[in-house]
Amino acid sequence: MAWNRAAGVTRTGDGRGEGKSDPTYATAAARATLAGTGTPKTRTGPVEAIRALRVARRGAVKARTAAVNQMRGLGRVLPIMEAK
Repeated sequence: MAWNRAAGVTRTGDGRGEGKSDPTYATAAARATLAGTGTPKTRTGPVEAIRALRVARRGAVKARTAAVNQMRGLGRVLPIMEAK
């Protein structure tokens, strides 16, 4: 931001405008993991709970759709089987 530059504040890290190199970040992540200094992303909290609920809902919707499609298919086949 302009006010940061005017105040003499310099940025470090992977902020916008500095570019990003996936191989560089991958190498740094691998080294941190091997050294035991890396911090893995935690899978807790409200965001993760919402994600889990959305995954469960998506599965339930797929199962419901499959069941409805199966019942519709049976409705088309049963009259043919009764006629024989």
